[in-house]
Amino acid sequence: MKCTKGTLYQRTSKGIVPLYKRGRKLYFSKTELESWALDPKHRFGTLEELEQRGLKYCTN
Repeated sequence: MKCTKGTLYQRTSKGIVPLYKRGRKLYFSKTELESWALDPKHRFGTLEELEQRGLKYCTN
């Protein structure tokens, strides 16, 4: 999964990414993250893909 540490924590705070919390520490299961990232409904896409989706949404 290609994202910065800050992006990952931002997505965890919004409940987007699967995690386990123990106290103040966050733990991630590698297999859960990989299966989550491969699921098409969680794919964010590249900036170009997002822009195309935005234009398509606005023109419909």
